[in-house]
Amino acid sequence: MVGPGRSGTSWVAATLGSTPGAAFLLEPDNPGRFAYALHAAVGLGSAPILAPGDDGPPALRRLWDAAFGAPVRYAPGQHRLATRLYDRAGQEERWRAQQVDDPRLSVRLRVSGALAVPRNLPVGTRHRVVKSIRSHYMLGWLTENWDPSVVVCLRHPLDVVASRLEMGYPIPPRTATRATSAEAGHRFGVEVPPSDDPVEFAAWSVGVQLSVYDEELAANPEYHLADHEALCRDPVGGFRTLAADVGLEWTVDDEARIVASNRPGSGYALHRVASDLPDAWRRRLSVDDARRAAGIVSRFPIAARYDLEVPSRQ
Repeated sequence: MVGPGRSGTSWVAATLGSTPGAAFLLEPDNPGRFAYALHAAVGLGSAPILAPGDDGPPALRRLWDAAFGAPVRYAPGQHRLATRLYDRAGQEERWRAQQVDDPRLSVRLRVSGALAVPRNLPVGTRHRVVKSIRSHYMLGWLTENWDPSVVVCLRHPLDVVASRLEMGYPIPPRTATRATSAEAGHRFGVEVPPSDDPVEFAAWSVGVQLSVYDEELAANPEYHLADHEALCRDPVGGFRTLAADVGLEWTVDDEARIVASNRPGSGYALHRVASDLPDAWRRRLSVDDARRAAGIVSRFPIAARYDLEVPSRQ
């Protein structure tokens, strides 16, 4: 399950991961949340760039081996100690470790990395639903090596921008975005905004990620689209169809969970009033912010899929 952060990936992955015989693994490759993910991301920037045929760093390969079912062995207390050391490191330390040109690790992050354990699901899990929000530049590499069924979640770019701003998504330092921004410039001819304005950076980042995923969908007809707006209009029918498409069983209990989750929620909670989500940017963004964001997103190919017109009054 892949897609930009705040595009509905957790909702979709958790729903599919609740079907019979399935389990949900949250972002095993997110260096901002997990010790082993940071260990695997050293020197790779804000999003790894790997193409089919690349070997990839051994630590990153181990991360995905574990996510897709390889056994993980570790000593009692090892994971707890690695996590404790990782948690004591600040965001700045974690960004320094991801610098492409000159990664620098503090002593505690070195020790944490040596002890860290890749995230995994219980042995014997039949269907592993693995969510990633950092896979846009390595999706072909992942599918070549592990051959998963791929579900791509797309959402209106301005809704993703509004949600990221509301959640306070950080702006990575230039040293961590240099490689990924160069790749975006090469693909789409849109350079990263020169300022650290949160609206402009969010719009640029969302434009990049959605455009890459949209291209991947077009090039790989075997991939499955989870359209956020369509799922919000008909959650039960949409998820029933998506589950069948990827070979998962859908039951009345799954339907009941969808119905029960259709209630107010915020932040990282997975329950929402689904009908309130499409076009939420019209309430969440000021006219000025929406226009600035739309102006940047409109320069990317993903703009052809969505209406980015901003009215004079929200």
